[in-house]
Amino acid sequence: MDTENANRTQGTQTDMKTKSQLCQTDLTMELMEKQDNYVHYLTDELTKLKQQVLDTQLNENSFRGNDEKTKFYTGISNFLLLINVFNFVAPHVKNTVKNSLTQFQEFLFVLIRLKLNVP
Repeated sequence: MDTENANRTQGTQTDMKTKSQLCQTDLTMELMEKQDNYVHYLTDELTKLKQQVLDTQLNENSFRGNDEKTKFYTGISNFLLLINVFNFVAPHVKNTVKNSLTQFQEFLFVLIRLKLNVP
């Protein structure tokens, strides 16, 4: 019986140590709310930066749904018309693995060059 009481006492002491260690924290609700607000701020900032990067790129995705950008760079009034002209011309444009630009990017640069009337 003494051994049984000793085991109970040891088990209780171990349980108390574990519980007290698990409950200790320096986080307060105020600090957690600040961290949550900061995460939301960083998420919004990341979204804005991704949009800025997309706006500065000259690829098909950056022109999709952006008729103003399409008209500014190419002179073609909207993206749908631009993509239709591209699909008509694309089979005749040679594109190899040596090209660093996609067919669409090459097509864009030709249109930009024609619009600006540069040699």
